[in-house]
Amino acid sequence: MSQTGKLRIAYFLEGMPASGVETSTSLTAHALAKAGHAVTVFTPWVRSDRAARADDDDGRVEFFRLPRFRLPSDQEVYWSMPVSVSVTTKFGRAHYDVIHVHASTVVCALAWQLSRLFSVPVVYTYHTMSKEYTHYYRRFFGPADLWLESVVEHYDRLICNRARAVVAPSHKAAAYLERLAIEPPVFVIPNGVDERRFYPGQSDYLRERFFLPDTARILLFVGRLNQEKRPDAVYAVFRRLARWRPELHLVMAGAGPMEAALRAQAAREGLASRSTFFRRCSLRDDAGGLPVGRSVAVGVDKRGAPDGGAGGRGVGAACGGAGGWHAARRGGAWRQRLCCTGYRHVGSGRGRIAG
Repeated sequence: MSQTGKLRIAYFLEGMPASGVETSTSLTAHALAKAGHAVTVFTPWVRSDRAARADDDDGRVEFFRLPRFRLPSDQEVYWSMPVSVSVTTKFGRAHYDVIHVHASTVVCALAWQLSRLFSVPVVYTYHTMSKEYTHYYRRFFGPADLWLESVVEHYDRLICNRARAVVAPSHKAAAYLERLAIEPPVFVIPNGVDERRFYPGQSDYLRERFFLPDTARILLFVGRLNQEKRPDAVYAVFRRLARWRPELHLVMAGAGPMEAALRAQAAREGLASRSTFFRRCSLRDDAGGLPVGRSVAVGVDKRGAPDGGAGGRGVGAACGGAGGWHAARRGGAWRQRLCCTGYRHVGSGRGRIAG
């Protein structure tokens, strides 16, 4: 830690370049950098992040691209190589105070090696309710739900116990970790939302883009079209309401393996003309966010109930996440809470770290 009390923080992240975890991590990193901390994000991808830099001119974040490989998946998923000479050399020169891991996959092995080699404590954020993603493994193991859930619980406990402190984005995630009886302390710190980029306002953006009548009422879903985000539950709500609300129109902003099935279902049920799917949703380029105007934004969790998952993603209009919309950042309180509650409870060979 520098003489000014500022930290040198190493973020580790992998998975999908366009995801709620990536959005949340980028926002947190820039907020910490703006507060004067030095933040390096180690990730398998490096993007320009123009909007984030424009919002935080005095909060520069360094990005370091990890050696990577792409998973054989319908979605764009990257994992890092578990051993990297370039990353080890970078750590030897930078003298980091904290390693903050934001994924539970291969990048953990790399972070653990660096933690042991350079005596740097690890903080882990439990972004994803892993048990609710077991459907990806059933293609290999069959419908062995109880067996898979037990394995996932043991894995979650292993990952958490390698950290000095664990951040949970929601009380739901914290309760799950408490049930697992993990060893490090857990701090509930909801994901932040930059209110300068996501705010309510009147807009005809969707109507103008898709030539919808002024009388149309829009049911909007923003997120990946895959099983854990439950776009099928949103479509089921739309189908029921469409019977007695002829002005209702469904807009799904996002892409994923369920898109073709949802389009086909809308066509079979005579709702294709009242359903719009568009893959490109440039939240950073379209006026700082997706202008929803008089739309009704809907988000569901993996069971089809509102507000579920490990943490709210801050996507803007709708998505699955248990952090909920109360996670909006007001002033510097959210950033300060991360520094003062998460990092001050970890220590290293260099001494106790204060927030």
